[in-house]
Amino acid sequence: MPKRDKLFQLVRSLSKSEKRYFSIYTQMHIKGEDNDYMKLFKEFDRQEVLDEQKIKANLEGERFLEHYAVTKSYLYDLLLKAMRSYSKHSPDKRVLDLIQDVEFLYGKGIFDQALQLVNKARDLSVESGLVAARDLILHWEKLILLASGYRHLSNQQLGAILTDQEDISKKRKQQQKLWLFSTRLSMLRNGDYLTHLNAFEDIQSYVEQNPPQEYTTSYFRNYYLDRIVRCQWFLILNQTEKAQEQLGLLLKVLEGDQEFWKRQPYLYLRALSLEVQVHVYKARFSEARQRLQFLKNQLGVEELSVYAHAWLTFAQNYIDVKESVQQGMRESAKHKLLKLHHELRKQPGFIPEQELNIEFMQGLVPFLNDDAEQADGQFIRICRQSDDSFGLATQEGAWLMRIAVQLQNQNDRKLSTICQKYLAFLAKHGQLSDKLKSQADTWPTPSSLWTEIQKLELIQLLTQERSQVEPKNGTHRCRILALEQLNRLKECL
Repeated sequence: MPKRDKLFQLVRSLSKSEKRYFSIYTQMHIKGEDNDYMKLFKEFDRQEVLDEQKIKANLEGERFLEHYAVTKSYLYDLLLKAMRSYSKHSPDKRVLDLIQDVEFLYGKGIFDQALQLVNKARDLSVESGLVAARDLILHWEKLILLASGYRHLSNQQLGAILTDQEDISKKRKQQQKLWLFSTRLSMLRNGDYLTHLNAFEDIQSYVEQNPPQEYTTSYFRNYYLDRIVRCQWFLILNQTEKAQEQLGLLLKVLEGDQEFWKRQPYLYLRALSLEVQVHVYKARFSEARQRLQFLKNQLGVEELSVYAHAWLTFAQNYIDVKESVQQGMRESAKHKLLKLHHELRKQPGFIPEQELNIEFMQGLVPFLNDDAEQADGQFIRICRQSDDSFGLATQEGAWLMRIAVQLQNQNDRKLSTICQKYLAFLAKHGQLSDKLKSQADTWPTPSSLWTEIQKLELIQLLTQERSQVEPKNGTHRCRILALEQLNRLKECL
């Protein structure tokens, strides 16, 4: 899996107006007739698929190539600095600008003007639902009042500040709890089970004992997190209809606010991606396509960022692949996977785990077609990915599929070797249970043969142990698919 170049990704994400602004910005801030940074920027901008050898050839003779990596790093920082000047209109940015002004006036001892700006920042944060910003605003308000001896406000106004502080404190604690729940559920889904399974009772208690939060503009993020946590929880329990219900309520709110889409498009995409996953899990492929078409109709393709383009490209093609696999059209699925892989590599905003999932399917399809050699080669590539590739559960699925391949091939020597490597993989990531570790001591060595009984016991042990960390088979599809194939082989044996 190729590494993403952060400069290329950033350059390709810019709109035409942002690129034009950067050109003007560099002319104003970089002295000299020859602007090395602009030359490098233009070369990166011309690239559809990054080819740095071609960039260096086009810039042959330029002195800055002697310090190419340093120039790239500075250009990246310069782009971000320019975009800070360009992007001044988001509520978060406007609140932070006001806070900077408050800090300046406070430093000058002009407390009455500082408090006026504090009030302006508070109104904006309430209007935009910025709970964390309100916490920062309160910090400055209390600091000003303490330094000025509370001269500028009446008792009634001070009482209102106390009430506001109590309200914010309550909402912040609630938001923090929801963040923790959502993060732990994501880590569970990505493969970190033994560490976070103890959070199950807390999350279950929250979902069962607390009614869903009502939508309010002031505390929108709390409402959003509450719905996402409930959806994640029901997906882990494989209660897809309940997850769909929570997503439906959330998406109805999001789709009713056109301005929200512009402010927070990625929160909308996150919710929509979960809904598409539910449809695909239930083999409702036409419904999944309808939801993607709705997104394109509402926003327009030209409005999508590179990240959204990459996500949409992946989702559209992946639905086609899953439908072909579901219908037994394996050759068609194989060709569609190659097309998807090719299209995704052209997207600068692709997500690494997307490519791992594609590579997993590129191994599964030949396995189903009894092409063990091609399947094993594909799963080997996944198992060799670095630990920071965000595909721990996908990698475990690949290890399980490698075991399935050798069981199918009846290659006892490789089976023993791969089983030991799989155990080392689990141990490295803190996922090796005591039962699996003790049973492994009885497995044949690479120089010994496996009996049919031992193979059956191996499959039964793996499917039981690793299904337990898949609560009701609902968390990660790659591992689930691998466990399903092991169960299928058990029937054959």
